[in-house]
Amino acid sequence: MSYVDTSVIAAALDSSDARRYAALEALESRREKVVSELVLLELAGILARRREILEDLARSLGIEARDLLLPAAILYIVRKFKLRYVQVEGSESYYFLAVSKPVSRALKLSSTISLGALDLMHLAYIDALRDQGEDLEELLTADEDFSREAEIIEKLVGVKVTQLTPT
Repeated sequence: MSYVDTSVIAAALDSSDARRYAALEALESRREKVVSELVLLELAGILARRREILEDLARSLGIEARDLLLPAAILYIVRKFKLRYVQVEGSESYYFLAVSKPVSRALKLSSTISLGALDLMHLAYIDALRDQGEDLEELLTADEDFSREAEIIEKLVGVKVTQLTPT
């Protein structure tokens, strides 16, 4: 099962992205694909900033109501690529603070993996989802930063990093 990073979805939606066809092929070829709420949030941010992608989707879907456009586009993308959203349950302690599981785990990972906050959060979601019984084996990404840390990610989080490359 694959955890799909937002960068793959963004590449698949962007006709000017050199990795678009690799992203589309990757999304179509993997049977089981999971996303977290972080992916949904990042996707909303991308669509809000890249109005041309959002407007293309609006035309394709026949949506005129502006207030429904963003949620409808996200739902459409999730269904189009057969992505399964899984919520992480509960909270954990990070030393003396009670925080969500992903935040706690991202904070712990930050001492060993040199990545930005959002990338650490993706890894934390993967770790928490694995603990919830999701059989995640792969992090599918177009983000080169994950590849740089692939060995330690596999050791600490237990997933292989698969980096998209332009075709």
